[in-house]
Amino acid sequence: MAQVRTDASPPQRWRIPAALPAPPGAGEAHVWRASLRPPAAELARLEELLSEDERARAERFRFADQRGGFVVARGVLRTLLGAYLRRDPREIALETGPYGKPYLARGAGDPEMRFNLSHAADLALFAFAPEREVGVDVERTGRAARAAEIAKRYFAPDEAAFLAALPPVARAASFVRLWACKEAYAKATGLGIAGCDLSSFHVVLDGAAGPAFQGLPGWTLHELPAGEAYVAALAVEGPRVRLRLFEWGDGAPGASSEGSSLRPRRA
Repeated sequence: MAQVRTDASPPQRWRIPAALPAPPGAGEAHVWRASLRPPAAELARLEELLSEDERARAERFRFADQRGGFVVARGVLRTLLGAYLRRDPREIALETGPYGKPYLARGAGDPEMRFNLSHAADLALFAFAPEREVGVDVERTGRAARAAEIAKRYFAPDEAAFLAALPPVARAASFVRLWACKEAYAKATGLGIAGCDLSSFHVVLDGAAGPAFQGLPGWTLHELPAGEAYVAALAVEGPRVRLRLFEWGDGAPGASSEGSSLRPRRA
């Protein structure tokens, strides 16, 4: 089986840029990290950027924190897409694939920007790359109930055997890392967990350069330093990319300068 390694460069840190960076170029991907628990004023500001359909979706959430998380995720996404494309965030037209992946409805002259987002608990990640599919997934760490059973049913046989041989604490931690890597790929393809055969490819966690795909020639895997209590992964179509990691917080382009804004915990 062909194996695709991760970028072996030293781990990067998230930084708040003084100004919005230029859109990612060829061979580059940007990942942004944001908290889903902003001050009320910032939440209201982001909600104003949403489309009518998105506001209707937000209203259907039963719990306030779920509604707020959706508003922040879509509002930040629109802000970043609008800045990269030099367009009003309110005018960004988004389409949804059959398995729920959002896509940019391109206008005349727009660059071919691909993106993906993921959120867990109070953290969201946003990935952007030109002309190649990307998928990002973030998961909360902790005890993974029935890890061995789930792996045996849905993962590749080598992965299930690897997890079964680990002690319980290590098994839970490795299961969450494997899940993030596999879901990142499933999201990049647009199939999602519901449409992707998770047993059709294998993730090696202990490779010399970090986690890597086996059985997926043409795809690259990056594990992201999501922060305390989280694990995250980025799947990118094509050869490895130069990663640039940005944090949405006080002073970040488009973020409110009042209060704590959208600053999550540091990695």
